[in-house]
Amino acid sequence: MSDLKNLGTFTELAKKYKKRFILAFLLMPISVWLTIQGPAFVQQAIDDGFKAGRVDLLITFATLFIVVVLADALVSTLINILIQSGGIRSLSELRKKVVEHVSFMGRWDYEKRPTGVLVSRATSDVESIGETFLQGVSYLITDSLKIFGILGYIFYKNTTLGWITLLVFPPVVIIVNYFRIKLRKLYDDIRSVNGFLSASINESVAMRKEIQLFNLGEVQSEEFSHLSKEYRDKSIKAISMDAFLYSFLEGLLFLTLAVFALFLIFYADFDPLISSGLLIAWIHLLHQLFDPIKEMGSRFAVLQAAFAAMGKIGNILNIALPADKGDQDIENASVEIKQLGFHYIESEPVLKDIKLRIPQGSSLALVGPTGSGKSTLLKLLARLYEPTQGEIIIGNKQLSLIQRDILKHHIVMVPQEPAIFHESLHFNITLGRTDISLAMIAEVVERAGLEHFVKSLENGYDSILDEGGESLSAGQRQLVALMRALVSPAQILIFDEATANIDTETERLIQSTINFAMTKKTVIIVAHRLSTVRDADQIAVLLKGELNGLGSHAELIKDCYYYRCLHELEDIHHV
Repeated sequence: MSDLKNLGTFTELAKKYKKRFILAFLLMPISVWLTIQGPAFVQQAIDDGFKAGRVDLLITFATLFIVVVLADALVSTLINILIQSGGIRSLSELRKKVVEHVSFMGRWDYEKRPTGVLVSRATSDVESIGETFLQGVSYLITDSLKIFGILGYIFYKNTTLGWITLLVFPPVVIIVNYFRIKLRKLYDDIRSVNGFLSASINESVAMRKEIQLFNLGEVQSEEFSHLSKEYRDKSIKAISMDAFLYSFLEGLLFLTLAVFALFLIFYADFDPLISSGLLIAWIHLLHQLFDPIKEMGSRFAVLQAAFAAMGKIGNILNIALPADKGDQDIENASVEIKQLGFHYIESEPVLKDIKLRIPQGSSLALVGPTGSGKSTLLKLLARLYEPTQGEIIIGNKQLSLIQRDILKHHIVMVPQEPAIFHESLHFNITLGRTDISLAMIAEVVERAGLEHFVKSLENGYDSILDEGGESLSAGQRQLVALMRALVSPAQILIFDEATANIDTETERLIQSTINFAMTKKTVIIVAHRLSTVRDADQIAVLLKGELNGLGSHAELIKDCYYYRCLHELEDIHHV
């Protein structure tokens, strides 16, 4: 995406606050006029007051000079307040847009990007874009108006002084453009490295237990140190280039001023149109002209950082969101899968020609080795991915024609690692839904036999849980997820190895709860032990992405060789 297109994303959001920006831009010419009037009054004070010995005129022009300086300060302050307030509000809108876009991104687009990189886009990159308005574009506009205004005034007063002043611009433009190109590439690299740094930090925090358990602290530290060093070196290089540009321009411009001033001291004796007052006013104006030119280098540096951030955010916002045009509602909780196929890589199918039918209120268990496609099938049922072949029918409606907002009220998935928020147990069960009362929760919990777990917490339903359920065991986290599923109005429950990695006692409790759910709702289970799925109405055996067997436990023992082998191995293990 081009810089202008990326900037367009921000300006589109800024339209909401256009009155602030329009007023600020209308005040800019006034600020430029006031800037020019100061030296103009100085010239008049010298030529009309000092030379003529008119003290009254000296006092008048001195007073006017003070007034325009104060007025210029006031107008400049108003411009800054208007632009910054509008810019900050626009930033808030942009951050919201980025977060919402990431939230609705397809699972595939989300999973192939590190979490830290996505976080960086909504935080540091958005802040960097803020620099575009708060320090970049607004000042560049003001500075440009000031440069043209001062040049126009100098030409108006004396064309010789005007042409002399113009001589400084060609080398400045060449130098600034050279550094602009270099800094843009450098800031692109800095934004990329910053994203990877955020991803590394996120990984270090989110996986601290695994890092400590497998003694990976040194490896993680080395990786972070490498990224940190790269970020440091590139940042120092950018700062050095910016500082060099500023210093070089400052030296060049003041050298030019000195040479021209010496020249004009002698030239003024031969040109009666260049009075002492005009010469002093010109030097004053030249200082005011040089200030924005010197700052323009750093303004461009800021803009390069902002445009680099815009490019990164633009890449995220340019990701097409999954189509969600459905308008169908679900009539019942039956599920039918027809010739279903799916692949992540076209030449490597994960699921091939899967055909299943799950009547409303019945249960289906999925078994098979790791990599057989069980979890992928669940993600397709929850519409986290879209099938690459075939179709899924939910409640007599094609899944692709059902909006995700509608679907989430009918299907609830209990993953292997449930999300636990730093909120009360009550919130973690209802997820903030006000239509689920405490009485409804208590009734379901009691009927499912989970009241003992609730009573084991210090404050029952009001107990505050740690983020990620740190204070809970793996089994207790699963119990919270089970209660969340049971109290929801969804009629289709999906369990992705809910009894994996937990103790035997908790497994029995979870299995009992799942059996309870089977009597009330349509249930689909992925299990790692056959003992947990014997009561399912149907058991589907997946092998290398294909349906290897389908039937009850007894039928599969008789007709499915692979299932029979699994059963015998499990019996040997128990013995």
